[in-house]
Amino acid sequence: MSLILKYSFYLFLSATIIFASCQKELSCEDCREKNRPPVANAGADIVIVFPKDSAVLDGSSSKDPDGKIVSNHWAKISGGVFAISKNDSQKTVVDRLLVGIYAFELTVTDDGGLSAKDTVQVTVNDPAIPNRAPIARAGPDQSITSPENTVNLDGGSSTDPDNNITLYEWQKLSGPASYNISNSAAVQVHIIDLVPGTYEFELKVTDAEGLSSRDTVVVVVYALQTGCMKLVPFGALSIPRDFVCAATAGNKVVFAGGNAATGISSRVDIYDIITQSWSTAELSIPRSYLVAATLGSKIFFTDNSRLVDIYDAGTNKWSTTSLNVGRNGISSGAAGNKVVFAGGILFSGKDVDIYDDNTNTISTYSLSTPRSDISTAVAGKKIYFSGGVNPDGQSFSNTVNVFDASNNSWSEITMLQPRWKHASIAADNKIFWAGGHSAVSANGDAISNPSVEVYDINSNKSSNHPLDHTPYFAGIVENKIIFLAPFLAKSFPIDIYDINSKTWSVCYVANEIWRESGWSRSIVAAGNKIYIVGWDAGDPISGRLWTLTF
Repeated sequence: MSLILKYSFYLFLSATIIFASCQKELSCEDCREKNRPPVANAGADIVIVFPKDSAVLDGSSSKDPDGKIVSNHWAKISGGVFAISKNDSQKTVVDRLLVGIYAFELTVTDDGGLSAKDTVQVTVNDPAIPNRAPIARAGPDQSITSPENTVNLDGGSSTDPDNNITLYEWQKLSGPASYNISNSAAVQVHIIDLVPGTYEFELKVTDAEGLSSRDTVVVVVYALQTGCMKLVPFGALSIPRDFVCAATAGNKVVFAGGNAATGISSRVDIYDIITQSWSTAELSIPRSYLVAATLGSKIFFTDNSRLVDIYDAGTNKWSTTSLNVGRNGISSGAAGNKVVFAGGILFSGKDVDIYDDNTNTISTYSLSTPRSDISTAVAGKKIYFSGGVNPDGQSFSNTVNVFDASNNSWSEITMLQPRWKHASIAADNKIFWAGGHSAVSANGDAISNPSVEVYDINSNKSSNHPLDHTPYFAGIVENKIIFLAPFLAKSFPIDIYDINSKTWSVCYVANEIWRESGWSRSIVAAGNKIYIVGWDAGDPISGRLWTLTF
């Protein structure tokens, strides 16, 4: 046999012996890296009532996936006086406990030297203090759009005044048959195989003495639709400008004021829906960041000044009036024969001006809670002034002041959540408060709220519905409420509520507008279309016009 063959043979023989050795000796150094750590299980949390002062700690459910557990060690990591019978057993007794909460940690070690830890809580209740029921919190409502089919539900915000929740139970109450829940007894669950429809899941939490409470969470799975609405170029304003105020009355769509390249503009572009023709006019002064309210054939425009420009779409004539005081962040709405200008950064004195269109006079009023950037909705002869920014400038309001134009009276209700910069619209004896922001983060950013609160005017009750996105505008087209967000992506979602069928859907539309139209009040619903002032990619004040329609 040649030297090379002999050398190769001995190498093969040596490798075979080493391999066989590893197969037999699990503790060999070369195989140590294959050892997997054990899993410690200190058992369920324990609740006792004093004068009982002992509990059994049980770690027998601990296990090792590829060997065995060779040692156990119990240690107290928090709590008061105690004694332990044997701290190195799977099961042991702790006694001489006092009223309070204890935490004991179990450390298990396997035959490969790896270890794991788990903690059990022992609560010793005072018999003089009766057990109180826990409070279940199933988390906020959610929405997804197919083909996405999974959600995570979290009951971790559930609380118990006695700190003794021992059981979590999730179940589906209603919705399509298709779903699969990962572990219905876990605090956090992963639900898969969802299909389009509305699901309602319930969380039940139970404490150590059998008291329980329940909470529900709604999950809406939207069917993906494309091509359901179309975004169509519609021309451009006579003077390119941004932050235009769009409003409608009669058969006219009016685009007033805004910021042009040369400064603030007084230009008004007027489109006649019937004749499909354009005309222009001028405001009494150059104006931007306008708000508008429509009363019959008249549109009332104002900004941070006292001056109000009034356009009569029936006669095509203009006039003016003046408010009691001008302020930033003012809002307006109209009902009956009244136009109400409410709120704004004044926060004291008379922060409401009420214009009587019959007498051309103005009276004043003070909101119950001063605030700015309030959203408005009109239902019949009532105007609902909702949410806005509180005087601290750091928090938002859930107050809704209601003005009844039939008798000049005020009342107040509250939304389920604070909202600011939200869409507000009335239809079908309901008020829809949608999107906007509900809170401010630790670093000062406004937190978006992708949901809509539906307030039933007749029953005075509200329900919350999750949305696919966070809208800032709502308009009615073909008996459907269209909820729009700023257009920032290549395609954007539109949440749609069908007033006739009372059903929700979401539509994705290809986007050609590079602008945050929702912020500039440059969107208005008129006839069977939504009119939008948008941006060109290369010119931020191009004043291009688009229509959105089914």
